[in-house]
Amino acid sequence: MQNYSAPVLNKFRMKSFINFIIFFSISNLLFAQKIQYKVYLKQFFSEKGLEEFKNTDYDTRKSFIEQNQNPPPSYYNLIISENFSLLNYIPSIDNQQNDNKNNVSIAPFGFSETIGKTDSKFLLIKHPKIGKNIYSNLHVLDIEWINTNRDSLILGYTVKEAIGIDKETNFKYTIWYTDQLPKNLGLYNLRHKDGFVISLKAILNNPDESMEKIEIEAIPYKISKLKKREIKLISKKMDMIKSLKVYNENEIKEMYDTFNKKQNEMLNGGVEISD
Repeated sequence: MQNYSAPVLNKFRMKSFINFIIFFSISNLLFAQKIQYKVYLKQFFSEKGLEEFKNTDYDTRKSFIEQNQNPPPSYYNLIISENFSLLNYIPSIDNQQNDNKNNVSIAPFGFSETIGKTDSKFLLIKHPKIGKNIYSNLHVLDIEWINTNRDSLILGYTVKEAIGIDKETNFKYTIWYTDQLPKNLGLYNLRHKDGFVISLKAILNNPDESMEKIEIEAIPYKISKLKKREIKLISKKMDMIKSLKVYNENEIKEMYDTFNKKQNEMLNGGVEISD
């Protein structure tokens, strides 16, 4: 039998420990699911809101109202692991739907990515517009859910319906959650202690004088297992994020102010800015 000296043995143990961590991280993702979503946001103008367009021509007015009341959906991928979820905006699908550059582009859950964890009351939100690997926190909504005792099936999962109101925004939510996926995780910033929030509808009445109602609906339409390449990329991303600074609200605001100021300066100088 081969004998190991203490330093070599310690090195061997450390290597084995690192390999275990990598294996453990990847093995958690081997059971991960990817759910694809269509997310709709509809905005209904009040009479006061429509007055703002009274001086525009009929076709422009009609087009703008139609795009806000019946916009094409935004698309997202939601990856669910045992202890975290990763929601990604998919711009390529939206671009196929929006060939007209004048179309209104709406993304209710943001134009980037959000990360949730079972042991945290915060989401991590990425801000690619203002820099590389810039993240901030978003608080998970604190809502008292009332079960409606209605069950259904979504993508093969048995789901229960619940309703609740976000007291800060007055959005009224209807959610569907399942105990067949990790608890205390869900779509965007919604959570239920007894299951995973897999679908939602939200309505806000009279948000301001110009709007009668805002409606949001997230519809899951496809589920699949992660591919090996996706598992490796996500494992690498999650390891990288652990070492990053999470910026507070004031810091993010300052970064956006600086970004917008630079854009305005370039525009005033006659330089065209592309998204």
